[in-house]
Amino acid sequence: MSTRRPLTRRQLTRRQVTARLAAAPFGAGLFQPKPAGAFAASLQNDLAAIEAKVSGRLGVAVLDTASQARIDYRGNERFPLCSTFKVLAVSAVLKRVEAGREHLDRGFVLKRADLVAYSPVLKDRIGDAITLAELCAAAMTESDNTAADFVLKSIGGPAAVTAYARTIGDMVTRLDNNEPLFSRNKPVGLAKADMTTPMAMVNDLQAIVLGDALAPSSREQLKAWLLGCKTGDKRLRAGLPAGWQCGEKTGSDASHGSTNDIGLLWPPQQRPPVIVAAYLTQTKTKYEDREAALADVARVVVGALG
Repeated sequence: MSTRRPLTRRQLTRRQVTARLAAAPFGAGLFQPKPAGAFAASLQNDLAAIEAKVSGRLGVAVLDTASQARIDYRGNERFPLCSTFKVLAVSAVLKRVEAGREHLDRGFVLKRADLVAYSPVLKDRIGDAITLAELCAAAMTESDNTAADFVLKSIGGPAAVTAYARTIGDMVTRLDNNEPLFSRNKPVGLAKADMTTPMAMVNDLQAIVLGDALAPSSREQLKAWLLGCKTGDKRLRAGLPAGWQCGEKTGSDASHGSTNDIGLLWPPQQRPPVIVAAYLTQTKTKYEDREAALADVARVVVGALG
């Protein structure tokens, strides 16, 4: 669906933004999915309101797998991948395991020289033998950058993530660098390196978690790592009613205020999940307010479902 022209700040007062977000239903009971058109129309203005509140550029794509309704807001614009690339890198590992080209119990020895910035798990494992499964878990659940670098090396480097994306039908997402080059300042909106779109990532999550891009056992492992995410407590997950589950992968980059979260939102009562990709960039808003904006995205998505 095409994106409506976002409302300007003159059209949206802070009081209007707050009132609109507060009006979103927050119950955990059963509901009937809205028709696709109504679902989309009810979200456009809410997402524009969130974007105006943080004075940045927000991109969101949503797929309600119960009704197949889709919505996007700047969904085909490019945004910095940040650490959301890790879900594709780990999926590529699982695909290699399925083909007999890799083993999750393969061991690596971590040296101090291997460490890069933000490695909350591996910084305490210098000299240890660590398995590929442990590296995947650290990259997914703690967003450990050194673990992600080992994962990338195991599949053939950043280009292998791009190649894997192409095999699942994603012709947009590309990874060109690993740490530390990955997080260096880039001209957002013009660069194609290390970029994706919200629409592309929603389709990727559908393929690798719910579709047949991976074998059932691999999908279950990937889902477990997504549900085990420890870096998203104040992002999409924070906007969900009680009883919902969120399997997600976050990403951040201080250069442009980039703050991302992609994941599957599982409602209670066995209802099929909602897939959401939310990318925020080009903002100087405080970090906690950027995270709160992503929680607001989940909140209005749930409200729009009916």
